[in-house]
Amino acid sequence: MSLYQILISLFSRLSPLFALVNSKLRKQLQGQRNSLKQLPNFTKKGKLVWIHVASLGEYEQALPIIDKIKQRQAGPQIALSFFSPSGYEYAAKKAPVDFVFYLPWDTKSNANRVIQWLKPEVAIFVKYELWPNYLNELKKFECPTYLVAARFYKEQWLFKYSLGKPLLENFKQILCQDEWSISVVHSFYPELQVKYCGDTRFDRVAQIARENKSLDWIESFIAGRKCIVFGSSWEEEHELLDQSLREFDDPKVCFIVAPHKVDSITTQKTISTFSEPVNRYTLSEFQSDRRVLILDTVGLLSTVYRYADLAFIGGGFKTGLHNVPEAAVYGIPVLIGPNYNQFPEVARLVKEGGVIAINQSSDLDIYLQTLAKQPRALQSQGEANRKFIEQNLGASDKVYQEISKFL
Repeated sequence: MSLYQILISLFSRLSPLFALVNSKLRKQLQGQRNSLKQLPNFTKKGKLVWIHVASLGEYEQALPIIDKIKQRQAGPQIALSFFSPSGYEYAAKKAPVDFVFYLPWDTKSNANRVIQWLKPEVAIFVKYELWPNYLNELKKFECPTYLVAARFYKEQWLFKYSLGKPLLENFKQILCQDEWSISVVHSFYPELQVKYCGDTRFDRVAQIARENKSLDWIESFIAGRKCIVFGSSWEEEHELLDQSLREFDDPKVCFIVAPHKVDSITTQKTISTFSEPVNRYTLSEFQSDRRVLILDTVGLLSTVYRYADLAFIGGGFKTGLHNVPEAAVYGIPVLIGPNYNQFPEVARLVKEGGVIAINQSSDLDIYLQTLAKQPRALQSQGEANRKFIEQNLGASDKVYQEISKFL
């Protein structure tokens, strides 16, 4: 632990130098400074729940918990903290909470100041967020602290170093999103309080699907055609699609491509990958004879899947698979790359038959032809996904039941 204290203190001092050549770190540092100024002015009224997330994905997992607290408790305030600029910038103005801030570096002095300012009745850390000094301070403050939607695997650093066990012991309860994670923890630390909760993402995607939002520009582009959505896709997946498009010429099928990154450089690179002209979402006039639309904006993908007859989720070739339930909830078949075994929920969806792993463009060609000529053949695969999501709802209820006794 003493080595950690030296390293985190050193990094917090040197980070302004690193920020000179790293724009993301620069934003983070500025956000942390602003938060340290704003936190003393936060007025606590009654009981407070503090929820900490890393970035946008974990924020989506936290939202169903926030909704449960607001639905069932009239009194508690909610403070929400982020580590990453991408999550903070997206949620700062729209998060349904009382206060949003950047988490300052995990030094002893910062942790002490933040806990003393917030004085939370309950603290919730989502998925992988494990900050030793904050957790130690919360324990000293006798604040019940929960790790929710937690995932563990045998190669994780928690099980290789002496820091792991005392770090996890700071939690009153660890609520895992899958049974495998429980067995992993107990194989190393059998005495720890670990419990199955489920994945709050299922509650979140179901909530989005129920909202049934419409997007006029998307409807204008699709114009009655069958639609395939490439979500959170990377360069290798764009190249895969381009290879298939050179052979597949059915005008009754269109494609929406939502790259994982949407900065100007990545967008131009995505456009140049395709050997045919494409439309861009941010340019309001679409050319109806084009088959591909680049979704060069953020925040719409989860709604765009509603228009899909088939989805391809990116990251499964090398970068790390993205949010499969976000598309599966709409009862459509989902294609992914071959690297998915580290995601238990996806492995289960593959076993159920609703998610299909492919390796090359010829595999994609099969599904393009099937969608164009025999779309009913894909219905059972889509229905398998819908049923799986429905059967796994309720994680946010379980989290709320745990924390409600302190509210």
